[in-house]
Amino acid sequence: MSDERLRELLEVQAYFGLPSPALVEKDLYVVKALAAIAAIDTAPLRLVFGGGTALSRAHRLVKRMSEDIDLRIVSDQTGRPTAAADIAKAILDMISICAKPDFNGWGTYHFSGAPPVTWFEFAQAIVEATVSGQSKQVLPIATEDFPRPARRPKNSVLDCGRIREVFGIDQPNWRISLQNVLQELAASP
Repeated sequence: MSDERLRELLEVQAYFGLPSPALVEKDLYVVKALAAIAAIDTAPLRLVFGGGTALSRAHRLVKRMSEDIDLRIVSDQTGRPTAAADIAKAILDMISICAKPDFNGWGTYHFSGAPPVTWFEFAQAIVEATVSGQSKQVLPIATEDFPRPARRPKNSVLDCGRIREVFGIDQPNWRISLQNVLQELAASP
């Protein structure tokens, strides 16, 4: 990692009060894309983005794999993990098209990785990609066995057909994005 890159991470970390630069890395691309959006004059129309980056779960799981415990992961919730870098690229692609004077495709768009996967299957893919020769157990559990402050939907798979139709943006394969995230994580200090 370059000194300039590290300085950027530390600035973002300090600004948001985050505990470590590794946590900032995953969202730095999104922060830069959102800064680009803020610079565009789309008045009176606005671009609004919501949601999170499920590949951030990879960071937490890799950290937990060093602990001497089996991983208990929800197996009855399905989603489409998405890397921050993929979200940022989609946002920047959208910006370049929205900036054209004749653009009239304003509306709501969904974007996520593909194909759908349960969080248990996602955790298994992370373990397989990072733990060679170790016998880390990934155990499936039901949502009811893992109480959370907020209820989670059983199916959070988004229909991304409209973003493909209007912007020509295809869903990235989350397995390829996961490999990229894990490589970045392994290379970070």
